[in-house]
Amino acid sequence: MLVTIILGLVVATSIAGMNAVPGRLNATSHLHYQGRNAKKRQLDLNQRQREHSSPLRFSFAENVKLQNIENELTYDCPNCADETISSRTTKWTMPLLKLGEKRYYLGIFFKANWYKAAQYCRYHGMHLVSISSQEENDKLEKHIKDFGLGHEHFWTSGTDQGVEGAFFWMANGWPITFENWNAGEPNNFRYENGEEEDCLELWNRDSKGLKWNDSPCSFETFFVCEV
Repeated sequence: MLVTIILGLVVATSIAGMNAVPGRLNATSHLHYQGRNAKKRQLDLNQRQREHSSPLRFSFAENVKLQNIENELTYDCPNCADETISSRTTKWTMPLLKLGEKRYYLGIFFKANWYKAAQYCRYHGMHLVSISSQEENDKLEKHIKDFGLGHEHFWTSGTDQGVEGAFFWMANGWPITFENWNAGEPNNFRYENGEEEDCLELWNRDSKGLKWNDSPCSFETFFVCEV
């Protein structure tokens, strides 16, 4: 009798297993499977993080530390300028001159109006130049003359397009305090087409060195970028 009961249970269990939906687990087995699967996914994620570490996965403090290190590396690179395109940061080797805390790029391969020159500098992670002292002006002038271009015009970021006569540096937003104008400048000369002189250029007008002149912003000339 006992043997008959046991055989019946075995047969019933086998039939139940045969009738079960393929791949379907009972509640206990399903929970166990989920737990194992979750652990495996976590292990896989940990492994991917180790193999493809990214600053986005670090803590805030670690991100700040990494950014400081990157800034130091960029600052110590005398011939590099940062360029950000489509959220990708790359390095472009640029002929930069390091003077004090700044590096300068001479835009002498083509001439552009003030807006295009500003766009070019920004595209390459820089700004049109700002000049805060006579020393900076003299060093920049020497650099330009060393290229044999002391007779040319060069755009800076200076402009008074916001308020006539109130020149400021577009590079940093600061009002211009140090000045090095040519005699009689700025004069905001008005041209026949109605355009006035609202952008600041370097120009050796009187053979007295590269001094400042206000000029129409549409005027196409060389330019100086800074970073």
